[in-house]
Amino acid sequence: MPTYQYTVVRPNFTFPSGIRNEILAALYLPEETAEKTKSISMKTVNFLDALENESLQRTGNWNQSVNKNTGPSAQRSRWNPSGKIQVRERHGNSNRGYIPVENIKVRVRRWFTIKTAYTNASGNYRIVHRFRGPVNYSLKFETPYAKISNWLGWDTRHDGPKKRAAWNVNLDWHSKSWVRATLINVIVEYRV
Repeated sequence: MPTYQYTVVRPNFTFPSGIRNEILAALYLPEETAEKTKSISMKTVNFLDALENESLQRTGNWNQSVNKNTGPSAQRSRWNPSGKIQVRERHGNSNRGYIPVENIKVRVRRWFTIKTAYTNASGNYRIVHRFRGPVNYSLKFETPYAKISNWLGWDTRHDGPKKRAAWNVNLDWHSKSWVRATLINVIVEYRV
């Protein structure tokens, strides 16, 4: 049975016919493009960050464990999510250790801001967008040219933690994520 799905769309977005939808809230989400950030003053950037922090506190979404000893008006440094994705390689019954998962999509989300990156040949990734707070990490089992879906045709993913630090993943045997990551490596090797 399909579950409810949530997304953010631009104003006046028209959904395709047959898709039932409901607007939960009309939001103003300022874009954070490099061009816009360069054209506004640091005073404005600091004001927008303080505004976001105050909104998080007032709605009960301010995470004190992550932001201990700081209030909503405190400035936190910006950081780039990064890490390494590996999968245990198995040949027959022999364990060959962990190898990089190449070209898998890593997704990070902080509220309505979602950014992605693909791992390189060493399994490393770095999200170009800079965040101030913790992000929710996940792996999407897809490459730029292939996607692994479940038997219903839905996207597959491996949800990670919410944190303000690098996320390094070692996928082990006997899990759906191990099978899917191994398939990603097979797809990448086949494409070469």
